[in-house]
Order: sequence, then C-alpha cells, then structure tokens
Amino acid sequence: MWDRRLGEDRKHLLVIVFVLAALGLFARPSAAGTITVGWDPMTEANVTGYRVYVGTSSRTYTQTFDVPADKDFFIFRNAYMGVRYFFAVSAQFDNATYGPRSGEVSAVGTRTVDGSLPAGARVPDPALAAECAADCFVVTDIARGLGEISSLAVTSDGLVFAIERGRRVVVLRGGEAVTAFEAEPGTTLRDLAVDPRFETTGRVFVSLLRAHDGRSGALEVLRLRHLAGTLGEPSTIVAGPTVPLAASAPLALGDDGLVYVALPALTARHPYSAAVLSFDQDGRAPAGQSSPVVARGLDEPADMAWDTQSRAVWLVGRDAGSDVQLVSVSRTAAGAAVSILVGTGENAAAVAVASGTVRRLVVAAGVDLIETVPGTADSLRISLEAYGAPVAVAAYGGARYVATRSEGANAAYRVLKVEDGSTAATR
Repeated sequence: MWDRRLGEDRKHLLVIVFVLAALGLFARPSAAGTITVGWDPMTEANVTGYRVYVGTSSRTYTQTFDVPADKDFFIFRNAYMGVRYFFAVSAQFDNATYGPRSGEVSAVGTRTVDGSLPAGARVPDPALAAECAADCFVVTDIARGLGEISSLAVTSDGLVFAIERGRRVVVLRGGEAVTAFEAEPGTTLRDLAVDPRFETTGRVFVSLLRAHDGRSGALEVLRLRHLAGTLGEPSTIVAGPTVPLAASAPLALGDDGLVYVALPALTARHPYSAAVLSFDQDGRAPAGQSSPVVARGLDEPADMAWDTQSRAVWLVGRDAGSDVQLVSVSRTAAGAAVSILVGTGENAAAVAVASGTVRRLVVAAGVDLIETVPGTADSLRISLEAYGAPVAVAAYGGARYVATRSEGANAAYRVLKVEDGSTAATR
C-alpha cells in the first residue's frame, strides 16, 4: 500500500488526498472494482462539503462526486481493471464556492482470477504469471446454495465450520455442508469459535439463545468436541443474562485459553451491559479476576476475533447513535479504537484477523471486505459485489473465508475462500 500526500494551501488550510486502495475482484477485464480516496478534513466552520474529481488522464477530470462535510473519504465503485484513475479533492465553503483542488493522486484497478490454479503452480511460473501476480486475489467456492449463514470459523488445517439457519453447525467438505450438531427445540444458534489448540483439544464453542418469548432469550455458551465428523459431548459453560433476540453476542477464543463473550446493551443497571466478558473453558472467571468483566465493549456488538499478536480481541459494532467502530479489548490494557473507512449505509457484519505476510483486520461491510493494518493508515477494500454481500468472515494465515448473501427475494448463501494471488499460487 502507499500514502501519497499532496495539497495546496488556502488561508493556511490544507486539503490532503491519499489513495488507500484500488482493488477489483472480478474475473472479466470489463468488471468494475473500488478505489477509496481519503483526505485530512478541514476545520473551518464554513466548510459545507467536498467535491471529488475523477479522470483517466492527469488533471483532466470527467466525473465529479459531492461528499458531505462530515465525511473524509469517498468510495469510487467504477474502477475498471487495469485502468489508471486520477483523483483530486476540493472543499466547498458556505454551500457555494469551492476552494482550490488538492494535489493529485492515482491508482490502478487490480484483478482477480478464479480458484482453478494449476496444481503445483508457483509464482512466477510462466503458465501462471500472466493470470495472477501479487496484486490480484484468488476466489474459490467452498460451498454454494446454503441457507442463512450467521457465523464462520476455520481451523489451522482448513476445516471450515458454519452456523446455518440458526439450527445446525455444519462442516464444509467437498462443496457440501455436513451436519455436525443440531440445536435443541426452542434454541437458536448464534455464533461459534474454535479453540486455537483445536488440533489437540478438538473443542468448538457455540453461543445460543434459549427463547423466553418473541423478543428475548437466555444466552448460553456450549463447549463441544469434534469427534469423527460430529460435535459431541455438549457442556453448558456459561448461562448468561437475558438478551434481545435480535441482538448479537459474539464469541472469540484466545490462545490464552479463555473464552470471550461480548454482550449488547442490557438494562441500565445490569453489571454486564455492553461488556466484554472472559471465562476459562470450564466457565469460571479467570484466575486473578473477581468478575468475568474484562472491559466495556459496544452497545451493539456485531462480531469479535482474537488477535494472537496483540493478545487482545477485536470487537466491531456500534454504540448507540455512533458510526461503526473497531475496538481492541485486552485484559491487560485499556481498549483502543482503530479507524476504518466504512461508508454511509454500510453495516459492519463481521471481523477476522488475517495473519499472513502482514497482519490485517478484516471487516465485512456493505459489499466489501475492508482490511486495515493496526497502527497505520494502510487500508484496502476487496469488493465482493459479484458474489453477494459478506455476512460472516473467518481467517487463518493469509486466507479469508467469507460467507456471502445474494440479493433478491430468494436469497442464497455461499462460502468463499479469498487468497492473495501470490500466496495461493505457491501451493
């Protein structure tokens, strides 16, 4: 990734443009991808908006897009593969005049190939180099025609678990969904996570809601063991509070041996309202903690993922009335927020940590995956518009596993594996 910062001075105010990513995920040369353009916002009280200029020749702009004053980025969704685009931004003042344009930046739409790479192919194998290099992504179907998918998890050996229709946990094998566990009547499965030591323990943890009525249910966390293709030996390790049926209470498993649960906002006096809790794998508060509460979380958590490098969980969601937030929560340090470029109307659905060559946080939002490197301005988008809107993500190493939902009255779900081209080609 790169960060080009150029601008012009107007009354000592600086408009800066930086191209964060140019990623198209379509196999055809004519398909469009996205380029995200961001800038440092101006602080003048009479700034009423921004205008983004786009063209395919330097300083010759054929399209303009207006952005509200409270936004500091724009997503250009018509970047054709292999075409270089040039961008500049100007600020609008008093709903009337525009200041000078910023310095210009440019980016090229990249490309993808399908997953049918030749066996044993390696970059820069001549048979492969023309199809996929380090700047493209390989998208492979894991399973298609599934019912609603609400959660994904992947083991170190590539075993993919998913919750389908809130009724069963399936294992995805050979393009098929094989039932490994079914919910009891009156319960709805919500989230799942695998033990980082799965190869040794075989443990999978599932959260569920046991309905009280049509509006709320009691949260429980089950510990299961993967045996001969099924999930058995169920044990309830957490019997939590009553939460709204429409709310999420995501799970994460740490390599510190703990189970993390993020609760939504509950009643004002509830001690666990909008909190991140931790338990050992038998459901007890961790040693040295008088309470399972780790820290405050978010009012509306969407998903959570463990980060081995920072030894913390990443939580994505919203507080009441806020924009999407991505927050790091640790037992040893105060939570830290990371800025992510989520557009108006995009709801964050899921988060995962991809720990390939560069550790990235992967957030599903709108029709894209947004990846950001903690502590940097390095961010990119992977458009999945051709496959549907991402609703759940998991990651292991540099590979991302994504459940997508197609649009229309008869929505269908599929699970994809999305890999960096250079990684996928060295198998």
